[in-house]
Amino acid sequence: MRRRTLALFSTGLACLMAVAWLTACGSKDADGEKTTKADAGEVKADNAPKIVAVEAEHDFGKVKQGKAVEHIFKLKNEGTADLKIEKARGS
Repeated sequence: MRRRTLALFSTGLACLMAVAWLTACGSKDADGEKTTKADAGEVKADNAPKIVAVEAEHDFGKVKQGKAVEHIFKLKNEGTADLKIEKARGS
């Protein structure tokens, strides 16, 4: 069941990396301030979304073979812009 935990954590990590990439791949506006692209147009980097995992990992302990277990990883947006997670999948 550690695979499932790792898969869920990998999904959260992939979302974090996507947000970091979007923030890093910004440009400068007319005032010289860094901006990032968003669906609704340009957003100043100060107003970017910031994804944070409330709990980075979860230990299921001993699990009998064949028993299904699950855990919900909570993510929150500590940024000021909307955070959109699209097409998230476990690996």
